[in-house]
Amino acid sequence: MLEHIPFWKMEPANNLLEEWDTGYCFATRGEIYAIYLFNAVNNRMTFRGMTGTFDIFWYDPIKGGELQRGSILRIEAGKRLQLGKPPYRPEGDWTVLIRKTDGSLTDSG
Repeated sequence: MLEHIPFWKMEPANNLLEEWDTGYCFATRGEIYAIYLFNAVNNRMTFRGMTGTFDIFWYDPIKGGELQRGSILRIEAGKRLQLGKPPYRPEGDWTVLIRKTDGSLTDSG
């Protein structure tokens, strides 16, 4: 997971989470977002004022492993959005990686 996130370019962005007490968001706005969710069932974000298409990847912080795809693969910015469901265990904690797409739907980056 760490190889996919340019931490040195990012800053806290918890205000993008619809419910602030559901997790933490770290972002380079308009490019990449790393979100830790305590419970993946509550996963609405605000993408108002931003444009573009973003790919969604899920990472299981308990089991580790590769980035995975959930029920929604891609979103369009510009409004409040549901990020979909993780691959399994939606009631558990997850990390979500949202990054501006290059036009392809690949499972790794």
